[in-house]
Amino acid sequence: MAARCSNGLRPGDLTLDGNDFLPTVQVSLGAIESKAQAMFGRQRVEKVTLLASQLMSMSWLPKVLATFEADNPSIQVSLIMEGSQRSAEPDLMIRFGEEPHLVRHRCG
Repeated sequence: MAARCSNGLRPGDLTLDGNDFLPTVQVSLGAIESKAQAMFGRQRVEKVTLLASQLMSMSWLPKVLATFEADNPSIQVSLIMEGSQRSAEPDLMIRFGEEPHLVRHRCG
């Protein structure tokens, strides 16, 4: 399919069969590159909104979230302080109190 010289293939020197086959190879390589990019390219980032008190949002939580996001690059957490304006309901909330409907998780 390619003409050979003493030191290997000469660039751009294809046989007639090679020239006929070249478009098929180019299309196939393009399809492989596209599929590989779709499978292994940039990961899809899932976004989660977290509502927390002003004290937690400004003290302990930023460091914890930075570590979490570094360990989980496909998850992005948006932190909202309690009492601030928001356009949508958060996915998760950190709340304190004795309300019976709250789910409780012990720390430590």
